[in-house]
Amino acid sequence: MDFLNKHYEKLILLGMLVFFIIAMVNVLSISSQTGEVKDSDLRIPTRQPDYKPENASDKRFTVEAILDTGKFSWREARRREAKSQLAFYSDLMSFPELAVCFKGKDDNGKETGCGDLIPKLYFSEKPCPSCGRILKTPPKRAKIRRNVITADDSDGDGMPNSYEQSNNLDSNNPYDALYDPDNDGFTNIFEMEKNTNPQQGRHHPPLWFRLRLVAVRSVVLPISFKALNTNKQEDQKRWDVQLNLRVINPRNGRVSERTMVSQLNGTVEIEKRRYRIKRIERIISDSTGGKKKETLVAGGVLDSDKDKAQDLSKIYLEEELSSTAKKAGAVPDKLEMQIGKPVYSSDKRPIFEDLGKPEGKRKEIVVRPGESFRMGSYATGVSSYKLIEFKEKEMIAVLNRVGVRGKQDPAKDEMGNAMIVTRDGQIPEDSRVIEPITSAKNDSVDVREKNTGRSSVRRRR
Repeated sequence: MDFLNKHYEKLILLGMLVFFIIAMVNVLSISSQTGEVKDSDLRIPTRQPDYKPENASDKRFTVEAILDTGKFSWREARRREAKSQLAFYSDLMSFPELAVCFKGKDDNGKETGCGDLIPKLYFSEKPCPSCGRILKTPPKRAKIRRNVITADDSDGDGMPNSYEQSNNLDSNNPYDALYDPDNDGFTNIFEMEKNTNPQQGRHHPPLWFRLRLVAVRSVVLPISFKALNTNKQEDQKRWDVQLNLRVINPRNGRVSERTMVSQLNGTVEIEKRRYRIKRIERIISDSTGGKKKETLVAGGVLDSDKDKAQDLSKIYLEEELSSTAKKAGAVPDKLEMQIGKPVYSSDKRPIFEDLGKPEGKRKEIVVRPGESFRMGSYATGVSSYKLIEFKEKEMIAVLNRVGVRGKQDPAKDEMGNAMIVTRDGQIPEDSRVIEPITSAKNDSVDVREKNTGRSSVRRRR
């Protein structure tokens, strides 16, 4: 005890010294272990692919090959909130489409444009958010093929230089692959692939190739119920029904209106089918919205001069069938017409789009099963087709040729193909006719390709 009482302070200091030495040894040990960590120790092990091709060197599975196919694209960015009002948005991997506000001079010679990258949304007659310049809506550019430029194909449009030279085309203009110099409705590259002459209007693929099925729906009939005059009579047989018929001139395609007046049990021809007026329903809506039958006056005025009315009268028509159609069990078509309202067909019909013209100038062809239609002109030759059947669910329509002779099969075209029109059609999107791309100032074709970085101007022929 005397020893502890005399030396307890030294013992405490000794204990603290031992603790300090142990702590230092531990720190040195940790430091030495940390220094031994290598970069390889921090790497995340690479996961082996789940699938191995039979031929590990197959180039189809390389990134370069996938990009060359042109089918690779980032997923479209979507709003994080469904109710978001943002016009454009992005994330770390996908950005909104951008365009350059080019610097230049306007029509008055004033400097304009800032050269900044601006979201494409603003290029719709809206001011540039950087400089305030009105950014005009650019014209829609046609989809062209992304072919590789080679020594044999200078512009990379898919047509060899030798072919373009022999057909009076421009081997430095990739857009002329989609031109139609002979006006037969087929592009140069499509005619090259079908082995027809792009310079001769009568030497082309079958004209039905230009068709694609875009919709199946009820259509507006070329007739309207214009007015009903009761002639202040109670007897409906004395009422006059005014109808307006729209007539298309087959020579120039112009539409004109012809007015006719009929009565109860009278007949009218619509799309080469004869209908009879079976019933007339006179309905007038007064200023309060109430409906009442009007038998006193005509012209839409009720008893009170101050109570202007709206005529909502209707007529009901039924098709007059021939004796042959009745024996075959055909069901007569029925139509309901109201004043001032368009009249829709009671059946659904296929709507064909003719791809023989540039976008914006294409015509629609509406035809019922069993009906015929014509395509072409004197310069290209005329072909007549009949719609045999169509399937709405599959979106296909089957055609036959009209006027074939001898042993020719009406179900096949001149090349021996079955004539089945689909949603996509026979002409791919990158082979359809476009307008020649010209400059309004000097009437020249201006071709600029990002892939080559070259710019060339060719005089339009």
